[in-house]
Amino acid sequence: MKNILLAVSGSIACYKAYDLLRDLKKENPGCSIKVVLTSGAQKFLKPDLFKYLGAEQCFEAHDDFDTSLITHEAPVLHINLARWTDLFVLYPASANTLAKLSRGQADDLLSSVFLSLKPSCKKILYPAMNTQMYENPITQKNIKTLSLLENLQVCPPDSGELLCGEKGDGKLPLPKDVAPFLLSLSDKPKSEKILITTGATESPLDTVRYLTNPASGKTGFLLTREALSQGYKVVTIATRSSKHLFECLHHNKNFRLISVKTTEEMLSAALDEFSNSNLYISAAAPCDINFEAIHLSGKMKKSQLTESLKISKTPDILSEILKQRTSSQKVIGFAAESHDSAEIIQEKLSRKKVDLLVANEVHSGFSGELKGFQVDSGQYRFCTTKNPYPERQLLSKWELATNLLKWYQTKLRTYDHLQDTI
Repeated sequence: MKNILLAVSGSIACYKAYDLLRDLKKENPGCSIKVVLTSGAQKFLKPDLFKYLGAEQCFEAHDDFDTSLITHEAPVLHINLARWTDLFVLYPASANTLAKLSRGQADDLLSSVFLSLKPSCKKILYPAMNTQMYENPITQKNIKTLSLLENLQVCPPDSGELLCGEKGDGKLPLPKDVAPFLLSLSDKPKSEKILITTGATESPLDTVRYLTNPASGKTGFLLTREALSQGYKVVTIATRSSKHLFECLHHNKNFRLISVKTTEEMLSAALDEFSNSNLYISAAAPCDINFEAIHLSGKMKKSQLTESLKISKTPDILSEILKQRTSSQKVIGFAAESHDSAEIIQEKLSRKKVDLLVANEVHSGFSGELKGFQVDSGQYRFCTTKNPYPERQLLSKWELATNLLKWYQTKLRTYDHLQDTI
């Protein structure tokens, strides 16, 4: 979504719109944002502050009648704004504004723009008010009426302590949770399905201890968000330590999250989903060691510990997936190594026939510099059989995600072509 119209009504929570604008611009500097305030919102907020935070323009409730805003190219402000908008976001949506919009009232700029939006324009509304106001049958009827409109989605409020001191439904969701969801929306749906595995799996020793690694799942989250924003259907298999990243995307109707703990659970879920997937991205960091003797009756006592613990290998998820692939399916693998030498990469490419292997160096930070895990960027090699050991490229994980999806879109297999696209 390139053009976002942020509409702000007079709920007491409207100050959070400042942070939402800032988060949207931070996460996607390329998006254009304009702001429209109701007269109620103007009593709480300063329009100029939105412009300082990155909005192109901030309009007030009765700017439709400001002759200084009339131009030959755009003689009617509310029509011009409506045609410009790809995504309409009402954050927060007060009870009064919901009532006006459900009746088709058009007595200020926001309501006039809303009535003028094209049916294809996505519209997301975030009610925020006292619990009794939200649960009142009149408000619920208004929400139901609005929900019948094409491409309109009402996201329910959070529950908790309200400004009035009461507890219940009516809290405005936090900007940090709203921004990723809004940026995951697309107006160009695609039929292809992308399967992503992410996060660190766990191998239990007993009911208290387990073996794992520091992978956060951030790469998988950014891959998921960007794939959704480009219109793909996405199924993400995330581990217990990373699934919280994806809670903000649960309102996206093209997204499904599967939560797992162990490598075996991840393999089983991946095999179930892969048969009808067009692209599989193996961004997880599976634990490849299993303890053969798992004590499920409680914590092992020191007296039970010996000088060695018997271990075995866990299944190789990527290898098992590759056994099931068809000629039309694409597979992107990751090679996370403490040292990504040419020999190591060549061996992996010969053993695992992926379309693209993303190599990066990782380190837990336990006895050196943290690399790869829990950081925002990394050094990546895009390896293929024709060019198995290319130069590293420093990329943010968001840039990595967008570049991998660009590679898939163009269906390029050689690194020379890939380099032209990134």
